Amino acid sequence: MRIILLMMSIIIFISCNTTQRKKSNWTEKEKELIFKDCINYTLDIKGLNLNESNKYCNCALRILVTKFESKIEAEESLIKNITSNSIYEPCEKY
Repeated sequence: MRIILLMMSIIIFISCNTTQRKKSNWTEKEKELIFKDCINYTLDIKGLNLNESNKYCNCALRILVTKFESKIEAEESLIKNITSNSIYEPCEKY
């Protein structure tokens, strides 16, 4: 009985292991550049205050890094779908 419980525990642990996520190719410098550009955009164009801009840009960056493996992939996809900013909709609450 102990062996069965041990085996089941190991199987559950292995199947729930989240370290096997796909590798991100975003560099810290790329993330910083995107974040800074976003801050400038939200302050100048969207008219958000600094606190709102920080929240919005953290959200947007998190979406980009999660959805795309690299900055190049993100740029290519966003250029192809330039009229659709729907990926940022969750960030609009800020």
